[in-house]
Amino acid sequence: MRMSRNFYRLPTRPRRQTIATLRGGVVVVVVVACAAVLIALVAHGSAPFSVFSAPTATALPTATTDPALLAHNFTSTVNNNDLSLREDMAAMGRACGAVTASTASTWSTCNAAIQTVENTMQSFQDELTHAPAPPCFHAVDTTLRHAFVVIQQGSQDATNGVTAQDASEVNQGITLYTQASTQLITAMNEIYALYATTCSGLAHG
Repeated sequence: MRMSRNFYRLPTRPRRQTIATLRGGVVVVVVVACAAVLIALVAHGSAPFSVFSAPTATALPTATTDPALLAHNFTSTVNNNDLSLREDMAAMGRACGAVTASTASTWSTCNAAIQTVENTMQSFQDELTHAPAPPCFHAVDTTLRHAFVVIQQGSQDATNGVTAQDASEVNQGITLYTQASTQLITAMNEIYALYATTCSGLAHG
């Protein structure tokens, strides 16, 4: 019996499948090799990608503990804001001193002047939060805080007067502003007096 020429030929895998298999094997080898190299680099601290680097902690600013610098920061803050606040209160007195029930524009101007005083005082208080009074200037801080309370009450009275178009209430606010202005001047005088006596060792060059 005559056998076919293909009788002893072993079955072969299709060429496309063989090529795909080879390619897959090459990819696996390359990936494994790259991973090994990357692990080695990381182990030696020379990884090329910043993602593997630990984040650097940023030091937060710390509050100063130098008594002389604390005193300087506090007194400078008071000096830089005291006059502005007193000038704004004086401007409010001029703007609100002539209010009458028949001039809407005057009431509006008065109200704007009150708001300016409030904004200036708030800025002053915010700055003092970052430049608190050292123990030696506690008396100054007390005087300032009392002045702020009086200003707030004056603003409230004056605002109520504007709302009701009541000149007498507005004038109450003006009177309180005048008292607060005097207290601010007292605070500045206390600073000079303390630097000359009790707090003389904190003079900042």
